[in-house]
Amino acid sequence: MTLIRERDLEFSFDRPWTVVKWDECEFRKRREHHGAAVDVAAFHASGQLWLFEIKDYPAHPQVVAPVPSDLAEKCSRKVRDSLAQMLWSATDVGRPRDAAVEQLIRAFGSTDHPLMFALWIEDAMVPPLDLLVLQADLHAAFKWLPARVTTLSLGDAGIPGGLAVRRVPPASV
Repeated sequence: MTLIRERDLEFSFDRPWTVVKWDECEFRKRREHHGAAVDVAAFHASGQLWLFEIKDYPAHPQVVAPVPSDLAEKCSRKVRDSLAQMLWSATDVGRPRDAAVEQLIRAFGSTDHPLMFALWIEDAMVPPLDLLVLQADLHAAFKWLPARVTTLSLGDAGIPGGLAVRRVPPASV
């Protein structure tokens, strides 16, 4: 089991998953000058490569959810940059030293299954974020990539097998 913490959310990936906290992994950090990164890259044993961007907007009066089209464009850039980071292997950077990263890179090279992108979004209701508008904006922003794009949140039925998510107490600073 792999646990990933992002703000007040804990993602628990069971055995069928190979998971890398992409925005923090050593291989990606050696490519940091090559753009932004998604939060999590994961390969499911079914053959699907998933990229997750996690947005947790707490119920706080000063936190404002973004405009859907802006969020969709930001996610599209992060996916583009993350995929480029997976592919780029110049000699000065080298190959991955982590077996999980190597598996993700090989999975991206496979064309057997579509790439999956999930925007995990919580507490985006002040002001209310229209998820139907966001989904349409995501599809428009990702028209350059043959990927399945979805939004997920706690309690969704569409959560992939072997993945559990729960809210945890805020991390102490």
